[in-house]
Parts: sequence; structure tokens; C-alpha cells
Amino acid sequence: MSADSGYHLMDLRVDNASIGAFSAYTFSNVRLDHRIEAVFTMVILPPVVSGVTPTSGQQNTLVNLVISGQNFSGNEQIDLVRNGTANLTRIGTLSGNNLVVSGLNLTNAPVGSWDLWVTNLTTRMSGVKKDAFTVTGGQKPFYTITTKSDKYGWITPSGQIKVKAGSRKQFTMHTVRGAEIENVTVDGIPVTLDHHKEYTFMSVTADHMLCLNTKPYGDQVITNFTVNQTSGPAPFMVRFTDTSSGSPARWLWNFGDGKISTLQNPVHTYKKQGWYSVRLTAGNGKSVDTKMVNKLIRVTGGRGSLSESEEEEAGISTPVPVISSTGTPLVVKTGRQVISGSDILSVSPELPGQREVLTTG
Repeated sequence: MSADSGYHLMDLRVDNASIGAFSAYTFSNVRLDHRIEAVFTMVILPPVVSGVTPTSGQQNTLVNLVISGQNFSGNEQIDLVRNGTANLTRIGTLSGNNLVVSGLNLTNAPVGSWDLWVTNLTTRMSGVKKDAFTVTGGQKPFYTITTKSDKYGWITPSGQIKVKAGSRKQFTMHTVRGAEIENVTVDGIPVTLDHHKEYTFMSVTADHMLCLNTKPYGDQVITNFTVNQTSGPAPFMVRFTDTSSGSPARWLWNFGDGKISTLQNPVHTYKKQGWYSVRLTAGNGKSVDTKMVNKLIRVTGGRGSLSESEEEEAGISTPVPVISSTGTPLVVKTGRQVISGSDILSVSPELPGQREVLTTG
């Protein structure tokens, strides 16, 4: 009798009588019919552990192990054993001829060498490789989560946030009026927020980059602007650049020194020292939005001024109010433009006896 690979002869039966695990039997002086049966059973061998990748991991981190060897069934328990105690235990999954252990937690694992045990949960047979894995020290006590958002949103807390190793940290996403969240990524990979627009790092074991990307609603104007410089001696020239979304077609700048402009990207010169707040109102015929930055410009002592022609060329003028008997602005002269009352889109009180006007046409 011969067994196929993976099986062995368990018993030989003649006329239903067991005669033992003999591989051969001889009938002598045959005068009757007989029945001979061979009973085979599967060979069950203990797991054999050849190696593990990686062979080391840093304390207080998560590691994924790939265990090579033989006789794995996919129903094995993996133990890292140190000083006779199995401190780290996981169930492995079969991948090809290897066992894979995902997310083995080395939090507070003692530094040093560990034996790797693989136990078949059906047969309870085990294989072991001595000193197969090493836990190393030197992990940083803190990690940094850096937040980044575009001009229509912000994250709280923001900046470079120090987080204790292994701890959790929660961040909340915000958008300006008229904008919505497009996506949020961690290290370039999109993640899902909870219903409070929050994302939580559950166990921080590395530095991360958290990014918020937003987008405006349709034609909603969201006003924004930049300046090329914010501080210098008088006369101090500043270039203002409109970066609003929603395709605005009208702009009204207030430079904080009694001067205004209706250009999209004006240049303004401050003649006197002091702090100046800047406001931009922008509209597209469907919506209007205003952004105010307090004490944006700081001008120190100096000399010089612009001529009237230079002011007009830059689109700058002093508001000239024309007020009706009811106090409603009817005509406002801005640089070389004369705006009639029928075109008025918004009116903002500024100085006594003056009005700022943004028009639709």
C-alpha cells in the first residue's frame, strides 16, 4: 500500500478486520472471496518558522509582520515571547505560503530580542524561531501634525501641533461664508470627517500633514486680497491685488486714510505715518462680500507725496458725497467715474458726511 503526498497509512483491514498499519499483505491458499481496505489519513505537521520581515520594530509603534515557513493553514496564532511570557499576540492571515500579521502594537513593549511562536489553533502544534524579532528604543516622545488650508477655510487647532506619541488628537474644519469643504487629506490620502466636520488621529506614531481643501458655492463672491508689502517709511507705496472668487466685476477699496479706489488691483501711497486698516468690497451682480483687515499697513516717518494726477492715474480719490434731503446718496464721484443713484449696490458709512458706494454697473 502506498500513500499520496501529504497522507499516510493508518490501518489495513481484511474482511473488515483490522490488522494494523501494514503496507503489504499476502493471502495464502485462497478458497473464498475476500475484501481488503487501506485507510489513509492526512499528515498534519507542526508549523515551521523560517523567518520574519521586518526583523525589528521601534517601541511604541505599529508594525506589520510577514512570516515565512512551512505547514501554515491560515488558522494560526502568532506570539512574540520574551522571558517565557507571550506579551504580543495576534491571529495571522494566510497570504500565499506566508502568514501576515497587521498592526502589531509595540506600545510599551520592552526593548530587546523576542522569540516568534506560530501555533496551529486546530492541532495546537507550534513552531518557534528563537530571537526572531527585536524591539528597539529611541522613539520620539512627541510628533508634529502640520495643518494646511486654502484661502476659503481653516483648521483648529492650526499650525504645527505637537502631539505625545501614542495619543489621540482631534481637529475641526471650518469654511468661510459661501464656501464648502471639497476634501480633507492626511499625508495626501483623502479621509472622512465625522458629522461635526472633525477628524481624529487615534494613535499618533509619526509626523503627519493634515490638509483642508475648499471651494466656493457657484457665483458666490468671497472677497480676498493680498499686498506686496505691509510696512515702510512715508511715502509708502503698496500694491493691492484682488484674489476674490466668484468672478466679481466691481470693487471698492478703502485704504483707511480717507482714500478709496474702484480699480481691481490698485496701487496706493500712504503719505502719513500710522497704522491703517484696509477693506475691500467686491460684487458680481448676484452677491457682494467684504473683507476687512485691521492694522494691515504700518507707515513710519518720512517725506514726499503724490500729485493729484498720480492719484487719479492709480484710481484713487477722496469720496465726494451728494446727499438728498432724506440722506440717500444720489451721486458719488470716484476718480474719473460718476456713479448715479440707480446703480448703487451697497452703501457703507465711513466718515461723518461721507458714504462709500459699490455699484452694479
